[in-house]
Amino acid sequence: MRIMFLLVVLAPLAIVVAQTTARTSSPSLLQRARQGDDSALTEMERAGDLEDLRSLLRDRRYAGRSSARLILARMGDQESLQYFACRSLTDDVDKMQLLLRDDFDSIGGAFTVQIYRQLLDSDARFLAYVDRNREHKYSDVTVKLPSSMVLPYLSKLLPTANIPSLPFGDWPKEENEQKSLWRAWIDSHPNEIQQIKPTPQGINFSSSFCRQFTGNMKPAE
Repeated sequence: MRIMFLLVVLAPLAIVVAQTTARTSSPSLLQRARQGDDSALTEMERAGDLEDLRSLLRDRRYAGRSSARLILARMGDQESLQYFACRSLTDDVDKMQLLLRDDFDSIGGAFTVQIYRQLLDSDARFLAYVDRNREHKYSDVTVKLPSSMVLPYLSKLLPTANIPSLPFGDWPKEENEQKSLWRAWIDSHPNEIQQIKPTPQGINFSSSFCRQFTGNMKPAE
């Protein structure tokens, strides 16, 4: 009888111990990310876990640092936004094409609108680069400038502007008209745009600042 009583008393304790052990043995989001589980980054973003994402960004052994930085920028982390702001100052057409596709389209917000707005007026910067590299890099191709590349991204980011993207193809006259429409719309809707997170508030887009900012970063970053 006494043995049965002990079993009845101890059984719930065993269940509690087993549940506690299971909880403590489950890997944290940070551990999962370091083990290569990319879904952990998505869960961190959903939970607003800035600290763990910053920890991953500082960890030079972590292979997914670029993904962590991109998520941090989407969440409004100032250092990460500053990093992408400085990268937006490139005059390399090919690098900008990749930045538009892989980074700015993902970050979004008023921050990205400001970059897109700058690109609408950036032809002189990129034409100078194209001319310098015309002989060995762009001798037999027609170069599409970022001011045109950015148009479909603007339509996606700001659908309420009701400025549709052009169909695929070469539409120089129509593209110039679209650029004018976008310049006018962005310049006349600053309050509406600033409601879209992340914002560029506190971010410095000057080349002199960015030389110092990127110079202070380690090469691996």
